[in-house]
Amino acid sequence: MRLNGESDDRVISNTKRFSIDSSSNNHTSTKMTQYREIVEKKRVQQKNEADAKKWAKGIKFLLAENGYIKTKYNSGKVVIVYHRDFENHKAGDIIIESEGNSLKTIISNWDRWRVDMAQGSGVNEW
Repeated sequence: MRLNGESDDRVISNTKRFSIDSSSNNHTSTKMTQYREIVEKKRVQQKNEADAKKWAKGIKFLLAENGYIKTKYNSGKVVIVYHRDFENHKAGDIIIESEGNSLKTIISNWDRWRVDMAQGSGVNEW
């Protein structure tokens, strides 16, 4: 290359040549695939946790007797609400008999429930 009529080898020697190698692209796409798999796994885990939390708020059973209603939720939480005076409780008293299960247990129970429903065991036989 000539600048002002002289040869400038310095410019040519500092120039780097880049070649596009298909193997380097494969490394990049493999790495991106690994991240995609990790992200997809995390997304599925978060969706399952959200679904399990929603399921946990559902009611497993109600028991109404002697002026109170006892509600057990899928989470394992048990709440008793008094609607009239009974023994040493007044109308409006709310008692939490059980706080419920851990998130890990809730997810496990939800997963078991989901499999049971897929197999058709959730049908009432009465």
